[in-house]
Amino acid sequence: VVTQILVVINPGYFLRSTSPRSLSRSPGRSSSRSPGRSPARRLDETDEAQLERLYKPVFVMKPSSCKCSEGQTARFDLKVVGRPMPDTYWFHNEVEPLHLRYGQEQWEEGDLYDKEKQQKPQFKKKLASVRMKRFGPAHFECRLTPIGDPTMVVEWLHDGKPLAAANRLRMVNEFGYCSLDYEVAYARDSGVITCRATNKFGVDQTSATLIRLIVLLPEPVRVLEGDIARFRCRVTGYPAPKVNWYLNGQLIRKSKRYRLRYDGIYYLEITEIKSYDSGEVKVVADNNMGSAEHTVKLEIQQKEDFRTHLRRAPDLEDVDGKEKDTMGTKAVLEAKISAQDISSVKWYHDDQLLTPSDRVQMVAKGAKQRLVFNRTYASDEGQYKLVVGRADTSCRFSVQSGAIKKPLHDLVVADSQTAVLQCEVANPSAEGRWLKDGQAVDLNENVVSEADGAIRRLVIIITKATDIGEYTYQVATSKTTATLKVEAVKVKKTLKNLNVVQTQEAVFSLELTHENVRGAQWIKNGVEIQPNDKYEINIEGVVHTLKIKNCTTQDESVYSFKLGKLSANARLNVESRQTLTLQVTKPMKSVEVPETQVATFECEVSHFNVPSIWLKDGVEIEMSEKFRIVVQGKLHQLKIMNTSRDDSAEYTFVCGNDRVSYFFSVTARVVEFTKHLKDLKITEKKRATFECEVSEPNVQVMWMKDGQELEMSDRYNYNYMHRLVLPSVRLSDAGEYTAVAGSSMSKAHLGVEGRDVKISEPASRDITVSSCTTNDEVDGRWMRNGVEIQFSVEERFNYVTIRKLHRLTISETFRGDAGEYTFLAGKNRSTMNLHVRRKTCSDSIFLKI
Repeated sequence: VVTQILVVINPGYFLRSTSPRSLSRSPGRSSSRSPGRSPARRLDETDEAQLERLYKPVFVMKPSSCKCSEGQTARFDLKVVGRPMPDTYWFHNEVEPLHLRYGQEQWEEGDLYDKEKQQKPQFKKKLASVRMKRFGPAHFECRLTPIGDPTMVVEWLHDGKPLAAANRLRMVNEFGYCSLDYEVAYARDSGVITCRATNKFGVDQTSATLIRLIVLLPEPVRVLEGDIARFRCRVTGYPAPKVNWYLNGQLIRKSKRYRLRYDGIYYLEITEIKSYDSGEVKVVADNNMGSAEHTVKLEIQQKEDFRTHLRRAPDLEDVDGKEKDTMGTKAVLEAKISAQDISSVKWYHDDQLLTPSDRVQMVAKGAKQRLVFNRTYASDEGQYKLVVGRADTSCRFSVQSGAIKKPLHDLVVADSQTAVLQCEVANPSAEGRWLKDGQAVDLNENVVSEADGAIRRLVIIITKATDIGEYTYQVATSKTTATLKVEAVKVKKTLKNLNVVQTQEAVFSLELTHENVRGAQWIKNGVEIQPNDKYEINIEGVVHTLKIKNCTTQDESVYSFKLGKLSANARLNVESRQTLTLQVTKPMKSVEVPETQVATFECEVSHFNVPSIWLKDGVEIEMSEKFRIVVQGKLHQLKIMNTSRDDSAEYTFVCGNDRVSYFFSVTARVVEFTKHLKDLKITEKKRATFECEVSEPNVQVMWMKDGQELEMSDRYNYNYMHRLVLPSVRLSDAGEYTAVAGSSMSKAHLGVEGRDVKISEPASRDITVSSCTTNDEVDGRWMRNGVEIQFSVEERFNYVTIRKLHRLTISETFRGDAGEYTFLAGKNRSTMNLHVRRKTCSDSIFLKI
């Protein structure tokens, strides 16, 4: 039973009207007041002009209780007068204002349905287009009036055709709020999404596009010089996107060497590949709704070594760029190569690829390659390298400074992260100042200057786009300058609407493109949420989560995540446990399954992801290799693996206050081996295959070695035929193998012969340290005085194999370790003697084979 309350307020009065809590009434009792005391009864006898002269709010028509089936429209009508005209507010269960439940904005006059007016459908908030670069969820929403029209029909269309119902689609139409959610949007979902509303007075619709671009990504390519490099990609979108290819930033046009074609997939072929083609290939797809791009590497294996073209004599030399305090001196790094007009030239600063700018330029004049600094900064100091093809030459570039000992360095941070610019001065007591773009920095609570001995720091606690610029620390006439860049933080995975049942936890999760951002807020109904016993806020890297514990209907609302101007919203719906209903999709009173097969029971409930349990003869079933419990939305499954007669029992599914039971019996299945396993004798490192055949199809066979069940890495099952494959046999694989099917079993023995392995003998058989190798990678064993060493017991003994090298390490040697040590590999062996000298401290001994 639900109570709806209407509160009406004007500047002078407060009035409340409540609909009855029960739809039934006592025969002798009336819900209305006496005629003489009821303002509604008295006002019925007056005209409307007289009513509007009244001051306080008065209900002329009160809402009546309503009973309807789930999914139908519930309608409450009222009429109120007062002067000035009062504001009206609806409440649900006396708790939540409905104008907050269905959106933050207040309803406007005329948005509500009035049966006496001819109100056509009108979308107050339109759909917004969605662009996606990866598989994932997609969300559309809009606002529709009149609110509460019982004749209104809302439908969703894709490219003009009605959207077929699917498990991955969720459509909501509540109190003028319409939404469509794709749990996963695929390439075929790209197109025009339309929400159409129809009533007897007209039709209105709003449309947007769902765009998924580049669904088959090109892959990196590595080819020999002179060969053909091939790239391909598949692109979708609406409208159909235009696709362009770029090589190292240059647009590729169709020519004899560059082949472009399309047959549903876009292809790029670069023929007669040259060394200077090495770099990046980028594909860009765009239409009037946006663009997407993807970049891959193109690597060229050169047939000709460019080092033969470099003149090694005039290599880059170490250079000192004298700053003369202002660090503005011009500097040039230069090298000569014999091959002119080489385009595959790259410059690196401390192993970071350099790109040209107004201050740093790359100039080629014939055989001369130059890196020109029009103005030097302290941050330019470091190791520089020139790379031509596979050849390179390098030098050290130093920038001299007076009062600055260690310069500032360029810094890139994300929006809302903390930026720290740091340098070191020569004199710890020196006084300096911070500048931004030549102007003194405005220090405040967010921008702080710190001095720690000779270290000077400028800390921007929460960065913004306005903090981008060139920062300078100046001491007397000496300066050091660096650039601060602030990257925009974006939402990588947005919030999803949640549906939970009372007492469950609700967890909203959002993923950003950057971590360590500061100033993030979670908001409910315009109020920031603070962590407490009810709410738990966590940040792990780029993932931000809000956990709402022990959910009740009062927690239903729209929750928002805000970070500066960045925001995301999602709605939480909390359903009462009392509304749960149970539906058995496969009603079975009794089930019979042959022995060794898989039995599956399914139940379906009316709500998503509700807790449930399965019972066997009244005892709760726990997940194991025998029992597997699967929950997929509303569908709950219990699978009994490799059934046996012990599994015959009464099984019960329990969800909330509902339960359903049925009896399950397993019929005996006589399984016999029609073809038994055969003994095998295999040489080490060869392939071993055991085969057997059973009398019944689809029988699960368990494989064992020396009485222990095997963890399968390569097992084949062809109906009646079963195989166990050991791709590369080791000496330790020797033993008894058993196939078990039902109550029958088949056994066979595997013998493993050692290979004829050559062992390089040590120079001396009386050794403290010895080494030799085998001619192949094989398993080996170590013996001491004729007894195999147990490495799991002997903690001081360690056996390591490094390809063909076999090493035995004995730490903390004692006199008792002396003796004959033997290494066995395949059919062969190598023996040596260990002598332990008396010393005051322990040694470590290495035996290498």
